[in-house]
Amino acid sequence: MDRIRCLAALVFFLFAGARGLSTHEVFRFVGTVTKWDPKTHAVDMLSREQYDDKTADYPRHLVLRDDCKVMRDDKEIVRSELKPGVYVVVDAVGVDINDLEATNIALKPPPSKN
Repeated sequence: MDRIRCLAALVFFLFAGARGLSTHEVFRFVGTVTKWDPKTHAVDMLSREQYDDKTADYPRHLVLRDDCKVMRDDKEIVRSELKPGVYVVVDAVGVDINDLEATNIALKPPPSKN
């Protein structure tokens, strides 16, 4: 009987642990860089988003993961290109909107103002 209980507990913890690994959400932000900190590998940006039927520029703080690539025209570039005013598309993961890690950053031309 003890073996059955141990096996059941093991299966429970394996499934609970696997569920914990999948709790990161995936985000995509589009906007303008406001600050790049090379010491902490963090970027601040204003992301154009819609929230509660209101569209506005929301500030976002993202830490770049070690494997995060910064790209321009499908070519990898150095992170120092992340200067204030640069228009970017950022893919990120995090447990919530206030704890984000950038996984990929693409520098893009800003949209035309029509």
